[in-house]
Amino acid sequence: MGDTTQSATDSTWLQRVFSVPNVAAVLAALVMFGVGLQIRDTNTGVLIAAVIGGLAGGATWYALTRARSGPSVADTLSGIPLLGTIPLDDAGPAPALNDPEVADRFTGLMGEIEGQTTGGVLLISSPSPGQGASSVALNLCIAAAKAGRRVMLVDADPSAHGIGRFLSSGSSPGLSDVASGDATLAEASRMWTLDDGTRFPMLPSGDDLADSSDLAGILVADALDVVSERADLIVIDVPPVLWSDATPDLGAHADGTILVISDTVAPEIVGEAVGQLDKAGAPVLGYVRNRSKGTAPLTPHWFRGAALRGVAFALLLIAGYSLYTGSQLV
Repeated sequence: MGDTTQSATDSTWLQRVFSVPNVAAVLAALVMFGVGLQIRDTNTGVLIAAVIGGLAGGATWYALTRARSGPSVADTLSGIPLLGTIPLDDAGPAPALNDPEVADRFTGLMGEIEGQTTGGVLLISSPSPGQGASSVALNLCIAAAKAGRRVMLVDADPSAHGIGRFLSSGSSPGLSDVASGDATLAEASRMWTLDDGTRFPMLPSGDDLADSSDLAGILVADALDVVSERADLIVIDVPPVLWSDATPDLGAHADGTILVISDTVAPEIVGEAVGQLDKAGAPVLGYVRNRSKGTAPLTPHWFRGAALRGVAFALLLIAGYSLYTGSQLV
């Protein structure tokens, strides 16, 4: 949301791309590729050297990632209740809209949240992109509305992966306009209707903010106070914790956070996310395993990550060597 958030997002992305395991893996792949070429400098030798380089890069990444991973996801979430498990579903990003079985899961999840929490303002977030927090937030509101609860959905994630992709009402005016004083809550809110018996007010994300810290300001606090007088529950869909400054700022208004994770989430980012939410005053009250097989342990697929990097390194080495030798012939 704005230049500050974008720069923070870019910085976080660069830190992850140029992490120690990634950089060491690239160096290992290059070194072993060079060693392989010394053994047999032919077309077949290049292919063998690329495979050796890919294996070395993938193995290096795997070893360093395991060594640096620290506590497991289960250890990090120890003491935080599991609120529910949403199964993997290929029907679409919001399967509860058309799948009775999955809808029942969200109804049960809503019941668990009611039993485990006492606050009326909850953030729905994830440690990193791709965990499905926005679809969980939307489906929770649908489940609450179907149960007769007075719920309001606040979209605080203006990205292409936020709730805005499910809606056709436009994003502006919205939350950011309320925060900056350019629109009132009444002007920015609109009613979202699924069917005759399921409807609830929602506040879209709005235009970009020049400074996301406005989200922690008095105008947003006043708007949420007004909503609290009429709603049992306010669900705020926020960007991934480690990818945006907006999430900690909105934590100033929340009673807590529901953390959405996938079965393969990396342990280190879960720990970082939990720590940042605690610091922001919106501690994790419970977590949801989304797109999950349910019985699988909460461990990242390090082998899959190593294999993908190994194949990518091998292909890039072959492509890079081909370009280099081709340029030498020109």
